[in-house]
Amino acid sequence: MVPMIGEKRATVLMLLLILCSALVAFPNAGIVKAESKTIVVPDDYQTITSAIGNAKDGDTVFVKKGTYDGPINQSLLINKTISLIGENAKSTIIRLHPDFFEAFVMGQSIGWIWGSSLVNTAQNVLISGFTFVSDGGRMCIVGDNAKIVGNIIATPLSMQGYNQTLAFNNLTANVDYRGDYGKVYKNNAKDCGVFVSYGSKTCIFNNMVLGGGIGTGGTSRNIIIFNNTINDGTQISLANSGNIVANNTISNSSMGVAIMWGGDNRISGNFVTNCKIGLYKTEPHGGNIFSANYVANNSCGVKIASRSESAETTLYHNNFINNVVQVNTDPTETIEGSDGTHERTRSLIHSGLFDNGTEGNFWSDYTGEDSNKDNIGDTPYFIDENRRDNHPLMYPFDIYSDKIQLPDWANIEPTSIIVPDIKYVDIHIDSPQNMTYANSISLNFTVNQKTSWMGYSLDGQDNVTITETTLNLNELADGSHTLTVYAIDTDGNTGASETIRFTIAKESETEQPDQLNLILAGTLICIAIATGLGLLIYHKKRK
Repeated sequence: MVPMIGEKRATVLMLLLILCSALVAFPNAGIVKAESKTIVVPDDYQTITSAIGNAKDGDTVFVKKGTYDGPINQSLLINKTISLIGENAKSTIIRLHPDFFEAFVMGQSIGWIWGSSLVNTAQNVLISGFTFVSDGGRMCIVGDNAKIVGNIIATPLSMQGYNQTLAFNNLTANVDYRGDYGKVYKNNAKDCGVFVSYGSKTCIFNNMVLGGGIGTGGTSRNIIIFNNTINDGTQISLANSGNIVANNTISNSSMGVAIMWGGDNRISGNFVTNCKIGLYKTEPHGGNIFSANYVANNSCGVKIASRSESAETTLYHNNFINNVVQVNTDPTETIEGSDGTHERTRSLIHSGLFDNGTEGNFWSDYTGEDSNKDNIGDTPYFIDENRRDNHPLMYPFDIYSDKIQLPDWANIEPTSIIVPDIKYVDIHIDSPQNMTYANSISLNFTVNQKTSWMGYSLDGQDNVTITETTLNLNELADGSHTLTVYAIDTDGNTGASETIRFTIAKESETEQPDQLNLILAGTLICIAIATGLGLLIYHKKRK
């Protein structure tokens, strides 16, 4: 019997309902997930642009050694979640050719500008193992969790996103970071620097900067700048609030640590030597603290001054040693002209509280006494008619004892990533360590590359050229010292060790009896024993 049309419709409807129920119950049934693959340039595609265009999320684009040109008058675009990996950073070179165009605002030309040389818009992208050079413009990394690792970057770089990483790169152009919870670490920056202009809670740590600096500003806040080394550069400069600057070494630079604007910044445990100004703060914002810093051999130790009345900045437990001028007291300062303007002179209002109410700072030129031996001078250290350290320390403060507490969100551990096999000059110091020594020390270190030059800097002074990785450092003065080892490999890459901070504390000669005193003491003891025995024998005979 042939079913009726209504029955056919009912049957089809029932089958559709069963199918829909199955799809709801098993949503992944029948769906085959594509396996991630590796695309090789130039084997699979001749250009990097073509390889990226044919890649899917999760793929790896591997680029063999060679020189590759990006698109002409365009940005190299990465808009997929891929890993872009070069075979070797030194010999896998990408030349970028962005657009150069005339820009208009409200119909009026504002001049010719460069477009972006590289643009990444995808999340979770890894870019590693390349040398990047460009005709102009900047690389723009926009995307959360992006990782830029192990590259040689000779063009400006802008990073904007959440939880981005910039690590193990050799940089020769400025970096502008604009994001939250970022990490910038183990980079070598030459004649450039790292600047955070937007976002919060980024950590900048363990970087080596030669001829540049590290800065914050714009709308950024709560930045950690930790354990970096700056030599022959500008300074660590802050123009925002809520930052922590700790355990950095700055030498032979314009300034050590400078607060240009902003309050509630903590500056602690830094070594600042042979700079024009060691510690600097201007503009009327309060809550800033300078504590447990080693400030030595600078033209000026500290300058706390602004154009108007300023909320107080507190300084304590700092060691101010042999600065030409310990504290700036000049009534005026001269501002250099820029952009066609002439230099100008402005009046200054000095401020600063130079103790915390119970303890102050160590001043190498303090001549007061300590009659009760409490390590605090009996009389204040006078700075000017309005400022004094009421509780000057008689001996240098042990800055290692001031362990600054980083906030819970601060993460100064390396990101879990595989560092590519690039040529990175890594220097490890085995001796000395961050501790106290009684006498001369031995310098022992290793370098992972063949070198064309090696040297070390003691206390931020000029580099001393050396040819061996083991040598003795004799006749060091008592007190705190810093030591950094530098090296240049045979390809011209520069590296630096972590800065070691150690102390020489020789025992007092009065506490070390010499051989003559020992002989004299032994002789007296023998005489006393002989005398006692003689008297004992005499009394026995009398009985």
